[in-house]
Amino acid sequence: MNQSHQEALLQSGINHFQAGKLRLTRVYTTLQQDLRLRGSSEAHLSLVIMREGSGHFSLQKGVVQPFQPGSLLLSSSQFPCEGEDFFPRNYLYDLQIINYPVQFLDALLALGLDCSGVNGQIYRANLNSAMLERQSEVDDACRDQSAFGQLRLEGLLLLMLWQSLNKFSKGSAIKRVARN
Repeated sequence: MNQSHQEALLQSGINHFQAGKLRLTRVYTTLQQDLRLRGSSEAHLSLVIMREGSGHFSLQKGVVQPFQPGSLLLSSSQFPCEGEDFFPRNYLYDLQIINYPVQFLDALLALGLDCSGVNGQIYRANLNSAMLERQSEVDDACRDQSAFGQLRLEGLLLLMLWQSLNKFSKGSAIKRVARN
């Protein structure tokens, strides 16, 4: 099934949270139909934490990369780009997608991480225990809608970006996926 990102994100088991200027999409669902998402975006910075799931994505025509359970993906682009995601049915999807303000791309550049390719850059790493712990803390923080809970959620989402950038800048167990 081809759907827009907006339509697809309205399904049961997909929740959205705003914390300051940060957007979190929390997915915990089993798809009943294959889902193919095609879209384009302006400059962006996104972090995907996938505990469970399957599928693939493409930022370059003809170059398909798998989504892998237990992985962390950092997607960044200083320029508009197009892509496609495919998620097969009958898999449990347990993931968080965090969208950060594009001004945070400066942090990548300061660490020497490239985000200048025509189709952006994707960095991949295996999830470690610290990131799994953060993911659980984020789930807890999402349940607290008070001002203090929102502050906690925003702080945790920023910490996840900081930990990811720190990991990627040190180059341990990191694979750059897409480059143009």
